[in-house]
Formats: sequence, C-alpha cells, structure tokens
Amino acid sequence: MTSPSPAIADTSALSALCRIGRLEILRWRFLPVIVPHAVRMELEAADDKDLIGMIDQACEAGWMRVADPSTSDWQAPVSRLGPGETAALALAFAMPEAVLLMDESRGRRAARMLGLTTTGVLGLLMWAKQAGHLDSLAQAIHELRTKDSFFIGPELLRQALTEVGEELDGPL
Repeated sequence: MTSPSPAIADTSALSALCRIGRLEILRWRFLPVIVPHAVRMELEAADDKDLIGMIDQACEAGWMRVADPSTSDWQAPVSRLGPGETAALALAFAMPEAVLLMDESRGRRAARMLGLTTTGVLGLLMWAKQAGHLDSLAQAIHELRTKDSFFIGPELLRQALTEVGEELDGPL
C-alpha cells in the first residue's frame, strides 16, 4: 500500500467541505494537508467560527498544518488571483509531489501551466464515494448547493454521478 500524498488546500475546498461536514475526506485521502497562511487568513475574514474550529481541530490532530510559501517573490502565471490562490500555487510549486485542492478556474489554469496536479471538491467527493466513505454523491452535491452555493453544470453532474454508479433523482 502506498502512503497518501500531501495536499495543498485552497479556501474554497476547505470551506465547502467544512460546510457540509465532510472535512475528514481530506484526512482519508491526503497526508499531510497543508493550508497556506493566506488561506487561513481568508477563512478567518469570513468570520465562520465553526469552520475555523474544524480547521483548528484538524491541525491539533496532526493531519493538517498551516504553512507559508518559502518565497514571497513568487509570481503566478496568470493574473487576478487572490492571496489564498497565489499562496496555494506557490506552495504546490515548491512541493510538486503534492496535489493542489482548488476549484477556481483561474487558479486551476495557472496550476496546469505549472504542471501541477489538481483536484477540486467534486473530485474529492467522487473519490470518497468510490472509496466507501460517502453514501451518496448526489446528496453531498445537493448539500453543497444549498449550504455553500456550489455550482456544477448539468452535464458534469450527470457525468460524475454516472462515473460513481448513481443516477439523478429528480430535476437538476
């Protein structure tokens, strides 16, 4: 059995998983999970004490930690990224063995340009379903849509559900 790879987490992935009570998926899939300090600051600015509490508990348990990129002069290959995305990209660039957890299209485009491996919340939920950690991908997506304003297009939703052996129950 291979050991889990490390991951660098951006704000949106952490926020979405926390809001639906599924942060533990990261622990099952990656070790360690590294949160850039700038991402931590974005989460604190959102003033969601439950979310910060979950992050703190994960850090205390030892499977998550907060870190800064080793260089402050690193430049992302695309413009208009926030400080969290930029810091996550810088950390991932410095740790090419890590998986970058990011949903924002600009950030993912930058990651592709840098040759980094990425996944988003949907990919994590699909993995959790296939690994037996999640009963229903459709239910998790429904929770994301209602609790976190998560958007997924109808075709991608159908494709994801089909890939994990589920069918759409009702309207999109």
